[in-house]
Amino acid sequence: MSSGAITKIQATIVVVIIIVASGAVYYLLTPEEKPYVTVTTWGENFLDAMQKGVGAPFEQQYGVEVRYQIQASSGEMATKLIAEKGHPSADVFLASEGQMFRATGAGIMAPLSEELVPNLKDIPSAAKPTVNGTSYYVGVYGDASGWALRTDLIPPNLAYNGSWRWFLNPELKGRLAVHDPTWANQMAWAAVVYGGDDHNYDPAFEFFKDLAPNLKFVFATDAEATSALGSGEVWGVYEYGTVIYGMAQKGIKVEMVYPEDMPTVQGIRSPITFDIDVIGVVKGSKEDLAYKFVNYIIGPEAQYAYCAALGNSPVNPKTKPMPADVAAYLLTGSELQRAWSMDLRYYAGIQDQLTERWQTEIAPLIGHAP
Repeated sequence: MSSGAITKIQATIVVVIIIVASGAVYYLLTPEEKPYVTVTTWGENFLDAMQKGVGAPFEQQYGVEVRYQIQASSGEMATKLIAEKGHPSADVFLASEGQMFRATGAGIMAPLSEELVPNLKDIPSAAKPTVNGTSYYVGVYGDASGWALRTDLIPPNLAYNGSWRWFLNPELKGRLAVHDPTWANQMAWAAVVYGGDDHNYDPAFEFFKDLAPNLKFVFATDAEATSALGSGEVWGVYEYGTVIYGMAQKGIKVEMVYPEDMPTVQGIRSPITFDIDVIGVVKGSKEDLAYKFVNYIIGPEAQYAYCAALGNSPVNPKTKPMPADVAAYLLTGSELQRAWSMDLRYYAGIQDQLTERWQTEIAPLIGHAP
């Protein structure tokens, strides 16, 4: 090959070598193609918030294009990335904490550190879990779950009174809906109501047996819940605040409520289930760009733009206050002191048993008076 041929190749291909713990990773880029990082996300409002609040300003600041892989669920994406181990199609994984823990256990996530992700130092410990003492992912926002009520449809004589006992009122027969037992937060909340906790779910089944006559149906997706609540088919569902905020943006009168007379659990009075979705760097990806992206999304500016659009709680305390219309769907003030993060890892280990038990003990009772 002549030196001229080599020069021509050098003029058309840029080879960037990045040294990482596992060795050298090579990226081939044409002169017309700028560097890019691929991020997983859910679609619709999640994608819109990510593109406008994070992706566009990140690209402007760093000259790095952000591409997106849409996931129907983070569980499906985790399965995909695990199968792609060593040759991932995504660089940054956004997921529920349970699915991220699974991905970490499969060895596909790269460790985080304050050297690689400087903004990590500002994040509270509750939002940066560790696995065997090492940080592999960090919270990107927090989300409370509770009861969402169509207060405009509930008759004055049945107005919500702040108590969990209100949901057992026989006059609410067929007016409520709950998620299936794959949603750990809902099961933990029900366990606490009847004196249990996130390691004792027997009381949850007793609660749902009493609640069953008031349940119109059990939903498997947020879309089913919001459709029934939005149409007025039901007056209340147990849901995430961010999902209900999306309904409110469409002009539907709906309010999040958190019963104030629940038993204390793990030192928390009348706990409100609260968890985080997390983000991390996929091992063997464009790790240098992925670390930049993770650092950016947990910074105060991106946190404000992203969380305000989603109706979620920022994890970075340096973030300026959320707009008033968003704050109504977040935990603030004294409610924040009631935030309770249940043991998701324990639940993952018993979920199949609880689901089977639900089908036997609870499903046949739905919508039927005892």
